[in-house]
Amino acid sequence: MSLDHAILGFVNERARSGYDLKKAFDTTVAHIWPAKQSQIYLTLARLNRAGLVELRVVQQDGKPNRKVYHITEAGLDELRRWLACPLPLPPVRDAFLVQMTWADSTEKHEIAGLIDAWDTAHRERLEECRRFLCKLERNPPKGRWGRILIPLIVEQLIMIEETSLRWAAAAKNSVKAMPPSEGDAGHQAENET
Repeated sequence: MSLDHAILGFVNERARSGYDLKKAFDTTVAHIWPAKQSQIYLTLARLNRAGLVELRVVQQDGKPNRKVYHITEAGLDELRRWLACPLPLPPVRDAFLVQMTWADSTEKHEIAGLIDAWDTAHRERLEECRRFLCKLERNPPKGRWGRILIPLIVEQLIMIEETSLRWAAAAKNSVKAMPPSEGDAGHQAENET
């Protein structure tokens, strides 16, 4: 997914300012596609130059004028084209797995520490996803199929995190079963004193 298409999707729902877009990202798709305010504004400018969104200035009494973006026919055509095309799986780029690839250069307790930190991060993300799903149940998304599709997306994220935690448990057991190295023997002796 590109940030361009996410923004087109949001402005297709309704006209929004850059600030409104940041809030929309943070309350809906931040779990799957986070965006910084600066990225949003740069993308809006590019979409505007390409004729996919249109900028309108809204006069406000006692406040600075508000810049609001609307989707154009060309923008709607691009969004529909993108939605109709199946996407290839993204390449796997996971720094943790790269660490694990060469973790045999470290001590056993350090490998266990890496897995523990990874496990903790995924537990936190799982809880965040579960809280978000509860929030969706209390305040269902709007839109034609949002009540069905958005919870399905969050359920997929929950399944991914649960799978990651199962892997972490198996990895911890495998690391425990590894024979100790010289450095681990010293580390164990330090912990015993």
